[in-house]
Amino acid sequence: MKNDRTPKSNSRLTNGKSTYLSDDKQILKLLFDGKPRTMRMIEVETGVRVNVQCRGFARFKKLNLTKIIWLGVCPISKSRNVQFHIITLPGRAKVCQ
Repeated sequence: MKNDRTPKSNSRLTNGKSTYLSDDKQILKLLFDGKPRTMRMIEVETGVRVNVQCRGFARFKKLNLTKIIWLGVCPISKSRNVQFHIITLPGRAKVCQ
């Protein structure tokens, strides 16, 4: 029986090329619905590893695309003081409605 907590993809390389750009797009697409998520939640839903997400969130913070809205308990790993991220695009409210 497959564990539902395992990421969808273990490989981050396709044909010898890195997939960081598509990983960033997956993360932003998932955060775009407005629901706050932890990195572990994103890993389970997209298969993008946490270490890759750290690099992506560093780029997003420089561009002011995401922000941390609170620290709490992760519903998946039950770890305390995890960061819940949300997207902060200027026109997000207009596009979502």
